[in-house]
Amino acid sequence: MSLPLPIDSKQLPFNRFHGAVKDFIHDARNPDAVLNIGQRKALAALEKHFAPVPRGQPSKPDTAIVVLPTGAGKSGVAALAPYMLNQSKVLVITPSVIITRQLADAFWGEVGAPFYLQCGLIRADEAASFTYRGKMVTKSLSLPNNTRDENIQEITQQFSQTALAIVNCQKFRTPSQQQLLQAESCVTIDELKDIHEMFDLVIVNEAHHYPAPTWSYIIDKFTKCKKIFLTATPRNKDKPILGDTFEGANPRLHCL
Repeated sequence: MSLPLPIDSKQLPFNRFHGAVKDFIHDARNPDAVLNIGQRKALAALEKHFAPVPRGQPSKPDTAIVVLPTGAGKSGVAALAPYMLNQSKVLVITPSVIITRQLADAFWGEVGAPFYLQCGLIRADEAASFTYRGKMVTKSLSLPNNTRDENIQEITQQFSQTALAIVNCQKFRTPSQQQLLQAESCVTIDELKDIHEMFDLVIVNEAHHYPAPTWSYIIDKFTKCKKIFLTATPRNKDKPILGDTFEGANPRLHCL
């Protein structure tokens, strides 16, 4: 497709191309599009779920679960969701360094072609203006030669200077992990208070890990944002991964 000329070049691509991505998702007749039906339905469902609620109506949960089978394109949903939802600052949490790198590829083409080029949304000559090269975290956030305060300041600054961060969950630390490591310079998620309300969208990839105490402890620190949980397995040991209360109030958005 041919992207519209940006109205404001100072806007982030997520905001600048919000309208173009919406049109692309909803236009099933686009001959260049190679999105599968599950991806289209999931993104349309996210848009509807997070749409502003009319005055006087009960508010919706700020969390959504997208259920797609393995191989059905959850990375593509993750890459398109910030554009579809017109977000400004996005955190993507992953279970491994390998998936962190795969998602960096999907978002900005770390070593290959970004997903937007693969799915026919953009042409090769449009990639530079459409994609946003974010921060990929594959190593420890805390530097051993820094003091604790220096690490808190440096980590906070790193996240404040990017509109997109893709982080392996284990790179954040809980207090119990810090005690086991016994490293004076190791900073916990509790101490990174300034990043807790920094993002307007958190995407949790492979969200079946959420019931693990470390995962839930870290993810629950981000309270002032939309959250999208992406998974192929919405239940863990026959229980909903986000608990019975959530399952009743906000069923999964899409399941093939």
